[in-house]
Amino acid sequence: IAMGGISSQQGNTFVKYWMYPPNSALQKWGPDIIIHSFSTNDSLPPWGQTEDLPGKVYRAARAGLEQFVREALQIRSPLEYTTDKCSATTVPPPPPPLVIFVDDYLGHQQDSVLGELSYNTAMVQIANWYQTHTMAISYADVVRDLVYQNTQETTFSAQWHSVNPRTRQPEFQVEVHFGHYGHMSIAWVLAFGMLELVTQYCDDAENLPSQHQNDNQEEGQPLTTTKTTATTNILPPRLTDSLSLEAISQEWFTPPPRSNRGNNNNTTTTLDCSKVNNAREKSSTTETEQTQPNANPCIMAWVAGPVGLNANGVNQVMRQHNIQNNGWKVETDTKDGWKQKIGWVATKAGASFVFELPRISKDIHVVSLMYMKSYGEKWKDSRAKITIVDASSSSKTNTTTELEGSHEPQVSIAFTEEIHLTQPVLQQSNLQLHVELMGGTTFKILGLMVCAW
Repeated sequence: IAMGGISSQQGNTFVKYWMYPPNSALQKWGPDIIIHSFSTNDSLPPWGQTEDLPGKVYRAARAGLEQFVREALQIRSPLEYTTDKCSATTVPPPPPPLVIFVDDYLGHQQDSVLGELSYNTAMVQIANWYQTHTMAISYADVVRDLVYQNTQETTFSAQWHSVNPRTRQPEFQVEVHFGHYGHMSIAWVLAFGMLELVTQYCDDAENLPSQHQNDNQEEGQPLTTTKTTATTNILPPRLTDSLSLEAISQEWFTPPPRSNRGNNNNTTTTLDCSKVNNAREKSSTTETEQTQPNANPCIMAWVAGPVGLNANGVNQVMRQHNIQNNGWKVETDTKDGWKQKIGWVATKAGASFVFELPRISKDIHVVSLMYMKSYGEKWKDSRAKITIVDASSSSKTNTTTELEGSHEPQVSIAFTEEIHLTQPVLQQSNLQLHVELMGGTTFKILGLMVCAW
């Protein structure tokens, strides 16, 4: 689900809202392994600031990494599984996925070496904090000594030394994109890390059998463990500045708040147990999936791009659900590649549209928009007002926010805005999304998620 110009924030959205290829095992059960590789954009210093950039990048990276890993480790929560209502047997949840953090960032986005190491520091810390289900692999650490001893080399790093075309003077430029040798090296480093992981796991299984398998366990049976723990909570407390040593033991065994997650009883299919049991009598396998609630929290979740909807797909979705449109269309320019080229775009000042989802199948608490911020005259003063309306309510309750589509950095970056509704739009209601361009002449929407939490 990789896309250009995105960060941990969008990766978190993809995982949280199950934005996987349709009709795939991923969409049905979720992933077993997640490779997180947003190090370059997560290392971007805040624009226009000069004080304590190493600290600011570190804190932002740590927060983004932690939010991602906590979301990833909860996508198969026991709260989303239930007892088989027709056989009184418990349907156990699959184990959480393995999250692999990959650091492929070397710079250059700020002058401080400590600042350029900030993401790596945060990544290692978060991987160690959530170590049972995470691992960290760093291409940057493998080649860093070679690069820092000669910053003019361009085999493993970007070309930082150049000549200013206007002044003809040498300069040390901001650049993060290295060539194909560097990208090939990343693949080899990742492959080595995975091989080392498997080797260590198999070595432990061979030399520490008591921790994995009972003596009387038959061959071919699932591995069991004799190790017991005081809690089934897989998440340690959040690693924040306020977490104290005095309170950590209590917080460690306190289940994290889960908002509306798993609270989808109104969407669980009613089972006819006589039909289910008759089917089981005719089959040697138990179709437990029939009794499992839908773990996907969204009634709609799409993103434009190579792993999401193409231009025709976006156009089809918008035509199907738009009940008003004044000046919005699909942008299809991919002549220079996929990066940020497909989206739902305003084409004139004051452009607006109304998007409706009739008779929704879940109670909706959150609507998220993925959108692009860019720079230059075209994007000057770009600003859109977003209003979510319960069109079935007599009072037409709504939630409104405004999003900026332009910024100073000379780079186009995707952002995600989670809009938490002041009042949920209830099942069987008609949900409407009203979008109006309040400033500038363009705005680009890259994705839309309409979800229970």
